[in-house]
Amino acid sequence: MNILNKTALIGLLGLSLMACGGNQPTANSITANTNSNTANTAPTNNANAANTANAANTTNTVTADKPANATVTKPTESGPKRVSFAAGKSEGNESVSLAPGESKQFVVGAKNGQIFMVDADSKDLEITMIKGKDTAQMKEPGHYDSTLLADGDFVFQIKNTSKKEVKSSIKVIISHTDISKH
Repeated sequence: MNILNKTALIGLLGLSLMACGGNQPTANSITANTNSNTANTAPTNNANAANTANAANTTNTVTADKPANATVTKPTESGPKRVSFAAGKSEGNESVSLAPGESKQFVVGAKNGQIFMVDADSKDLEITMIKGKDTAQMKEPGHYDSTLLADGDFVFQIKNTSKKEVKSSIKVIISHTDISKH
């Protein structure tokens, strides 16, 4: 055999061995191959396929220094806030901070015949019953007092009637009509 045939035969045998895994690459060649295979390529003979591949690559861009949820806003409160009472207690306290004209609603569960009272530290707060049957016995700035006429949830509103921001504590009391049951 001449030298050209021997070279072709050795080359063919080398390619066959590499295809079968007979030639194990070194660590450096693995890194080089891995790095060189990270780029996406599109066929150059079809311009539409290349544009499609590029469009697909741009839609999933992630920026490492800007988390995806960085612009998530705090959800707004929906519905009235439930006033909680400690076990065995007939009184609950809440703090409010209201801009001029702003209002906030609260809900309490109570029974027919119970006395419902709300006292605020500020006289700039108007207290009104929004949902629930009651007999408003005393309604004045910063105070609301009534007898409840049904069982269930009662919704009341605290409204700032001043022209300045008001920060106040409110006390909600639900008691029996007969003090001896207390």
